[in-house]
Amino acid sequence: MEELEIRGSQWVLNRILNLELRINRYNPLRGGSYVSLSTTLANKEAVINVINRDNKCFLWALLAALHPARKDAQRVNKYKQWEHEFDDALKGIEFPVKLSDVSKFAKRTNMSINVYTFDRKRIVPLEISKEGKETHIDLLYLSEKGNNHYCLIQNLSRLLRLQVTKHWKKVYFCRMCLNKFDS
Repeated sequence: MEELEIRGSQWVLNRILNLELRINRYNPLRGGSYVSLSTTLANKEAVINVINRDNKCFLWALLAALHPARKDAQRVNKYKQWEHEFDDALKGIEFPVKLSDVSKFAKRTNMSINVYTFDRKRIVPLEISKEGKETHIDLLYLSEKGNNHYCLIQNLSRLLRLQVTKHWKKVYFCRMCLNKFDS
């Protein structure tokens, strides 16, 4: 109102009928310790869900992508030898990693990282990299009873295929918009 009066609008404020102030506590999405996959996701065999008891599921999922294990890829001890590989890139980023810190980490490491989630029926994007880099990683963000967890999406086509078609042939998806293509 002051601004309008200064500009010479001749408006006068008589009364305020209603004033509502809402304050909410900001609680960002962040990954934590292990959350088991639903049978729907587990049966697709497209996700590596590293079984961890610490809050470093983001790190274990990245290491599972960069250093694939031949057998028992869900075991955290398969990746322990590379645990400190990203110490410099993770400076200032706390575990469990917030969703907003994923893009910060990706910029520091020259990777592109997409994060998707499962909303009981389908896979939907949460955080999509603006540009595709040579090293690209797709993660699945799961939430169960207040505990959140990052998993590695090993095969995006297998994970999404039954969402869009009943056929078992290979389908290709745009990682940005999740549109399907046959070739």
